[in-house]
Amino acid sequence: MTEPLLADLIRAVAVDAADDVDQLLGALDAQQLRVLVVELAEQLADHVTVSHEFDYSPDQICSAATRLASGVFGVSVEAVRSRDRHRPVTDARAVAQAVARACGLTLSAIGAFFGQHHATVMYAIDKVATTPRLAAAAAQITDGLLAPQQADQAA
Repeated sequence: MTEPLLADLIRAVAVDAADDVDQLLGALDAQQLRVLVVELAEQLADHVTVSHEFDYSPDQICSAATRLASGVFGVSVEAVRSRDRHRPVTDARAVAQAVARACGLTLSAIGAFFGQHHATVMYAIDKVATTPRLAAAAAQITDGLLAPQQADQAA
């Protein structure tokens, strides 16, 4: 059932035919979608090597991202970890969460560190992605965090 569909889906993705992809996926029920996802994951598992970018815990990564973001926005680390809703604090928190995500952490791990639901973290990351000044701050911090790791891998 899914073998021809999978081939059609791969062809549609390969030629960047978003309407065809939408049509193919829209015709599937929940069970068919689950089967398709499992089949795709099994195929990817044969071709993708998962690497762990850091030898740090999620809390260590979130702490570093929080410390750096708080410095960029001129707020305290404690404020970023709090429920404070003032703009500089929420911006710093969102950037720290986006940086942690860019470092490979799951939404749940980030949410656990900040005491937030993973959907709240998703919203913050989307806010960073769609706000140029926040995206620039996140890129600057991410580059700073990843540069030492990338230099170690190159050596």
